[in-house]
Amino acid sequence: MIEVVKNKLLTAGYNRIGVNYPGVALFCKIYPETCYVLNVVDYNNPEESQLNSEVLFSLNQSTKAFMNSKGFENVEMLTLVVTYSEYLAEDLTDGRMEYWVLDSYHNLFIMPYGQPQHFDKSGEILQRIVDEQNGIVPMEQKTPNSSRRVEVRRRPKRVLFTINNLFVAINVVIFLWLESQGDTTNSYFMLEHGAFFWPSIKIHGEMYRFFTCIFIHFGFEHLFSNMIVLFLLGDNLERAIGWVKYIIVYLATGLAGSIVSCIYYLIIDEYVLSGGASGAIYGVLGALLYVVWTNQGKLEDLNSFKLILFLCFSFYNGFNSTGVDNAAHVGGFFAGLILGKLLYRKPELTMEY
Repeated sequence: MIEVVKNKLLTAGYNRIGVNYPGVALFCKIYPETCYVLNVVDYNNPEESQLNSEVLFSLNQSTKAFMNSKGFENVEMLTLVVTYSEYLAEDLTDGRMEYWVLDSYHNLFIMPYGQPQHFDKSGEILQRIVDEQNGIVPMEQKTPNSSRRVEVRRRPKRVLFTINNLFVAINVVIFLWLESQGDTTNSYFMLEHGAFFWPSIKIHGEMYRFFTCIFIHFGFEHLFSNMIVLFLLGDNLERAIGWVKYIIVYLATGLAGSIVSCIYYLIIDEYVLSGGASGAIYGVLGALLYVVWTNQGKLEDLNSFKLILFLCFSFYNGFNSTGVDNAAHVGGFFAGLILGKLLYRKPELTMEY
C-alpha cells in the first residue's frame, strides 16, 4: 500500500522532498499562501523500524525549518502513518504531531478524533486508495466531499510497558527476595549473594559478580534513591534510542562501572564491598546527556542545563559521602557518553526541492 500512496500523491501534483531516513517519504504541495507537507511513514514493522516518537518529531521540526529556509512562511505539516493498527500510530506520534492513519491490515483510512479533517485534497486521494483496495467503485452521483471516512475516538492514555520500567521492577523484586532471605544491610549476607568484592574475583575467579552486583542494593534507602532516578529519567533515553539500544546501554555501562571499580580498588589495594544499579544509572545519564546535547540542548522536558546541574550535584554528593563506589559511577558515566555517541543517530535531512 505504501508504494501506491506515493504514486498517487505524485500523480495528484505533490512534489517529492528527498530525505535520507528509512521508512519515511516527504511530499509537498505549494500554494501562494500555504505549503502543505505530508510525511508518509511506513510503520508496518515497528520492531524493525528505526523510528520512534522523538526521531519523528525531530524529523518534522527539521522539515518545517527547511521549508521556512526556502521562503515558505506558512507550512502546514501532517504525518500519515501506514501501519496495521491506529493505536501504534497514536503511540508513535505521542500527542505532539498531527496525523492520519492508513490501516494496512483492515484497509481503512482513519482520521483520529481531534486530528485535522482537511489537508489540501490528500484526504480524498487516500480514501480513493482505500476504496480501490476494497474493490469499491465510486458512484458518479457522489459529491467531492462525500467520500467515506472512518473516525475513532482517542482511547484514554495508558501506562505503557517499557524496558526501563522492567529494569526498575527487576531491581525491586530482587531486593524484596533478598530481604525475605536475610538482611540486605549485612555485608556478609550481601557478599554471599553476589555483591562486588575484587578479592573474590581475583582469587576465586567469581566473574559473575561483575554482573550480579548491578542488581542488588544495600537497604531500602539505597534502592529507593537509585530507582527514583531511573524511573524518572530512563524512559527519556529509551524513547530516544529505542528499547534494544537501551538494554545495551544499561547492561554495558553497569558492567563498565563494575570493571572500572575493580581496577581502581585493585590498584589502591583497598577492600570494598559494593553493589547497586548506580553504575548503570550513571551510564544512562551519560548517554542521555549526549542525546540532549546533540538535540541542541533539549529533549522532551529535559534540557542540558538541568541535566548537567543534576549530574554535578550527584557527583558532588557522591564524592562527599562515605560508603559510595564513585569509581563505578565515573566508569558508568563515561561508558554511557561513549555508547550514546555510538548508538544514537539523530535524523539528518539532506533534502532537495
